[in-house]
Amino acid sequence: MKALRGVRVLTSTGDTMEATVVFDRVIRQVIPGSPDVPGAETIPGDGLLLTPGMVDLHIHGIAGFDGCDGTPEALMAMSEALARHGITSFLPATMTLPREQIRLILANVGRAMESPQPGARILGAHLEGPFISPERPGAQDPKFIAAPDPDLLEEFRPVIKVVTFAPERDPDHRGLNHMLRLGMIPSAGHSNASYREASEAFGLGVRSVTHLFNAMSPFQHREPGLVGAALDHRVHCEIILDGIHCHPAAVRLALKALGEDRLVPVSDSMRAADLGEGVFSLGGQRVTVSQRVARLDNGAIAGSVITLEDAVRNLRDFTGLPLERCILMASRNPSELLQDRSMGAIEPLRRADMVLWDRDRPVRTYVEGREVFSS
Repeated sequence: MKALRGVRVLTSTGDTMEATVVFDRVIRQVIPGSPDVPGAETIPGDGLLLTPGMVDLHIHGIAGFDGCDGTPEALMAMSEALARHGITSFLPATMTLPREQIRLILANVGRAMESPQPGARILGAHLEGPFISPERPGAQDPKFIAAPDPDLLEEFRPVIKVVTFAPERDPDHRGLNHMLRLGMIPSAGHSNASYREASEAFGLGVRSVTHLFNAMSPFQHREPGLVGAALDHRVHCEIILDGIHCHPAAVRLALKALGEDRLVPVSDSMRAADLGEGVFSLGGQRVTVSQRVARLDNGAIAGSVITLEDAVRNLRDFTGLPLERCILMASRNPSELLQDRSMGAIEPLRRADMVLWDRDRPVRTYVEGREVFSS
């Protein structure tokens, strides 16, 4: 048993309180103040901020590795790198690729989930493609776009947590109903859906939108599109906070419409994150990173090169919110979208997935009570 003594604990309301947190694999007690805890190994908190670990629901790669590499080494390297940035759980995302390649990627994620991980925990996979619109492919390869595949979903039921799909390409809702039956989270994205089509999908169980504003039918005053429907319904919306995918004013408008409980910061980072400029690959396509922008040869933006740590600082800077509340949006909101109450808060019986911050930088990360990063 360990006791982090004298930290500023970020509460589920966005406030902070001085407390001592007693934990092993899970949090056992949150005791106000800085008392001694007999029998526990005491760790000085030095008045630093203690927050729930952040959860990245949409990431392709970091530090030169990508989940679509299909190797255990890539996922373990991503796990280790993400812990340095205060991320304690993540969903590696697929791309629109040949079906057999997607199967190999998902099988690799499934094996990694059952193996010890050096840092951030792999919760499952985000199936981003191939069930998308050829009119809104973004950086996905349109050659491999396909209709929802019930057999693929069934085969990887324990692995797939979120499915990005274009609702208008599933007019009879068979794909959507299959996702719901399997307990997956359908997320509207890479979609040219009209406001009516998107609203119908939300009414039938779609609870999330993938990278709001990007690769989707835009808001217009006579046809609000998927963007308008997302902001007009009670759904969670991912948003990429690199200042490139979305203008800061668009982020502020989304926050006003969604509130702090439904905006979900994501990185959508590709393998160049943490590395700098150069030529890389994403989904088998060449990507050039220059001035912190990743682009395909055709000019399309190809993911970001930020981490979720960068994202919460940018959210603070774009909106004026305190950093603590931005961190909460990157920990509580994805946990609530996943309906996983084992994480996302510093409360008794939650997993001890925690991050110590010095000002606006993570200095120590715990995953299930195990220290996986210390600066």
